[in-house]
Amino acid sequence: MINIKQMLFISLVALFCMSAAEKQKIDLGLAVKNNAISISMLGNENSTHYYEPVLANMNNNSMDYLEINMPAGTLLEPANEEEQTLIVTEDLIVDLSPKQSKMVKVKAMCIEPWDRAGGVASIYSLKTNKNDTLIKLAKYISANKYFTSCGQNAVWTFVQRDRLAEIYGSDTIEQNSLRLFLNKLTGMPMPKPEELNNYRYNYYVPPKETLSGYFQFGMQSPHDIQVAMFDTTGILVRELFNQKQYQPSNGQKIKYEFDFTVYQNDKYFVKLIVDNEVIMTRPINAKSFRDKYKQLYEQR
Repeated sequence: MINIKQMLFISLVALFCMSAAEKQKIDLGLAVKNNAISISMLGNENSTHYYEPVLANMNNNSMDYLEINMPAGTLLEPANEEEQTLIVTEDLIVDLSPKQSKMVKVKAMCIEPWDRAGGVASIYSLKTNKNDTLIKLAKYISANKYFTSCGQNAVWTFVQRDRLAEIYGSDTIEQNSLRLFLNKLTGMPMPKPEELNNYRYNYYVPPKETLSGYFQFGMQSPHDIQVAMFDTTGILVRELFNQKQYQPSNGQKIKYEFDFTVYQNDKYFVKLIVDNEVIMTRPINAKSFRDKYKQLYEQR
């Protein structure tokens, strides 16, 4: 004789199997075209432009169970033409029940370093990507989870056909992997050793003329902590500090510094990033510091 618990278990299994069988797998672009779902995509102010810069709100317009797929390589076009177009860097799969709405974060990176970064007021729409090589790079970043400043540098290096030395960061394994991948994919020459013994292209070469500062804080458990420098348009300039699973003690100072003779803009913004979320932003008046330094030098 089947007891109540057994009947309940059988019913749940049957319901699960029925739901799984009825779930329709569909590409995001096709789902939007067929009006199966509606989507709005806005800028994520708590992210850098190379991690999760977009928040997508998806609404299932149908009475079907849907599995929506936004593949790596998809382009996200801003409504404001002065803002950067983004490329999705990780397959995004979203399950939606009938009439359900869901907000999800989209991993993406900038493909237009000459345009300014998006922000909370940015609006994006889907755009077809016809560049198969760029799609391959996005899928490589996705497969290896290179959602980092180094991964962003790789995307920029490809779209600008710049030197592979431009791909650098704190993780030398990631850095070398991306250089080699683009070398094989495009034929771009690998950088020469003497080219890399240079502060501009090497995270570990110390600056000669420094402008420095610090963030002072503490944490009760280990976190991924990064400090990165951005220009006034919100575009990444350089990573200044990066430690995985790091636990600053109470009141500890996390120092950052850069060579102000290499990076010569008048103003920058330094961001404290914890677990890939921007926690604090600090303006840096490099011109004022540079002028004072010059004055002191001339008075010697």
